[in-house]
Amino acid sequence: MSGAVNSRILKVAFSSLTVVVLTLVSLIMYVNNIELDIHGIVLRVDSMSLPFILNIGIVGIAAIISSYEYLRLYDGKNIKLPYYFFLLLFVTSMMMIPMLRNWLVFIFFWEVMTLMSYLLVIYDYKDAKILSIGRNYFILMHVFSTSCLLLLFMMVNYFSGTYDFTYYNEFSTVLLCLGLIGFGIKAGLFPLHFWLPQVHPVAPSPISALLSGSMVKLGIYGLARLLVLLKAEIPSWFFYALTLTALINVIMAFIMYPLQKDIKRLFAWSTIDNIGWIMLLVAILTLRIEHAETIIGLYVLSHGLAKASVFILSGGMIYVYGTRNLNKVKGMVHSCKSLALLLVAAILALEGVPPFSLFLCKHDVVLNLLHVNMLLAVFMLVNWVLVFIIFLAIIHEYLFAEGKPEILRPLPRTISYTALALIIASTLAYPLLLMLIGAKP
Repeated sequence: MSGAVNSRILKVAFSSLTVVVLTLVSLIMYVNNIELDIHGIVLRVDSMSLPFILNIGIVGIAAIISSYEYLRLYDGKNIKLPYYFFLLLFVTSMMMIPMLRNWLVFIFFWEVMTLMSYLLVIYDYKDAKILSIGRNYFILMHVFSTSCLLLLFMMVNYFSGTYDFTYYNEFSTVLLCLGLIGFGIKAGLFPLHFWLPQVHPVAPSPISALLSGSMVKLGIYGLARLLVLLKAEIPSWFFYALTLTALINVIMAFIMYPLQKDIKRLFAWSTIDNIGWIMLLVAILTLRIEHAETIIGLYVLSHGLAKASVFILSGGMIYVYGTRNLNKVKGMVHSCKSLALLLVAAILALEGVPPFSLFLCKHDVVLNLLHVNMLLAVFMLVNWVLVFIIFLAIIHEYLFAEGKPEILRPLPRTISYTALALIIASTLAYPLLLMLIGAKP
């Protein structure tokens, strides 16, 4: 038994250290404007890619550490998959994607990321339901994401003569549609958003933190990077298409929130909601509004940290009470006060309440929408307030209700401390990232 524990500690330590080193190297590359050329593979970190890399690195470390005790839930199931090996490959491939400057290498790491996410989602593969959901997820990602992106990159090569990132003065409507589908499904954009509420309940909670906190953001990154490289005028229909799908995301999440009793499905819909907010920023990016890239990066990092904290704490709830059902943990504050209070703080961070960074990010979205369409800005502001009221009601109905649910296991410190660190980081993300990138929206 001690040998197994020591082995797990070594895996956690090695994986965490690797991600820390990669994150620090990325920061050094950005600060010193270093470009690496490894046998023709160019790696560079600019102000657009830095927030995505930092988000993946921080959430990745949190997921690795919180997995240490969470994985005890699978003890006795004789699972043979090398969890930490897949997890490290997953995080590393995601960190590589924003650094790359070649679409062909991009799709290679995109595929590694997709494959690792699939293997981690089906970690409890002896459950037939989990295996079925994982298979459907993997097929969906290949049919709608990989195939569309591969065709997109070949078209880019046809128009520009290279797979390398360069400015494109010529493009077609088909190219924009492929980008919207290929990157949109990974981001969880309507109408291909439905995989999120299906996959999250079955995946290990630290993996859910990475899927929602980091992986979906790379769909945003890919689409935003493509749009920045298009120097020709982007047609107005694309702005309206992005805006419409983003609004549907927001509206659907608003409708679905009160119906959720599974805590992980609840936060999956929150991801769909916030992807709508970020996609509105991507739509604004097509209008060439100043600092749109910066605001996207600020939102991605702030939301990623807050979202990772709620999913890790969802894992804490599963660990402590053995359930994802909110009805079965009514009165949580009376039996596990630390978990309840951490969940409250994480929810407030996620819903953009001061002093958390997402407050400033949502403020920036509404402020920029005022320059585009006042009605749209007012709608998003009202939605922001109403969604906060819904989550406040959820806090009172479940966490602060009467009752005292039975504790099966004590809350692990690796989960509580990791979540607390993420909550604190989500408070500091906005000002610290602005200092790093040297621009203010």
